[in-house]
Amino acid sequence: MSSRNAVARFNALIEKCGPDYVEHPSHFKVEKELLNVGKFYLGLFLHSGYDYYLRPREDVAPDVDVRAINWGEPDKPIFQTDDIQVTEYEGHSDKIPDVIANKIKHQGPHGKENRRLLVVIREHSGEKIYPVKIAKAVQKMKPSFQSVWLLMQSFEDNNVYRIIRISPTPQVVDIQFSIKDVAKRQTPPDFINLKRGANNDFLSEMYNYDLPLPECK
Repeated sequence: MSSRNAVARFNALIEKCGPDYVEHPSHFKVEKELLNVGKFYLGLFLHSGYDYYLRPREDVAPDVDVRAINWGEPDKPIFQTDDIQVTEYEGHSDKIPDVIANKIKHQGPHGKENRRLLVVIREHSGEKIYPVKIAKAVQKMKPSFQSVWLLMQSFEDNNVYRIIRISPTPQVVDIQFSIKDVAKRQTPPDFINLKRGANNDFLSEMYNYDLPLPECK
């Protein structure tokens, strides 16, 4: 599914089951991973201009939360693969390097050259994030991830996000964007049909595809 569809699908899930049920930590883990990665790639769209399509972890590998397929130019698909590990963190910003160090320590040995780490942070009122300071700490860890990114939602506006690349350095990439504005820039299809397996061979575009929402158990 497209990045914008991952966001729209989660909003539909909230309407179906209610926010309290959906936001419970034990509910809809896969959908939440798709949501956060969808937000990340909507922001990255402003940096690269590329659309990405997402596959959940059950369809990929146990040490990959979401696989992203880079569509490339509209008339020249390239289907480059990124594997994403997602971790959420809610706490003081000075502990973010410790969270990253733990993920570096425990990641699987295979496919690290294509693997990104996405740390989803809940921003607190009055607390600042210092990306350069975090980047320097992470650089000393010599991370084997292809890249390490932070995703943060604005405390003041729920539609505004930042994605910050803190590895590799020396240049920190910092992108602020509105989910609603970027989603409008993406064009159909919201789904593409890929051959199952590691090669992600393209089969067809899918303009009409009904993917049922999970049940509210």
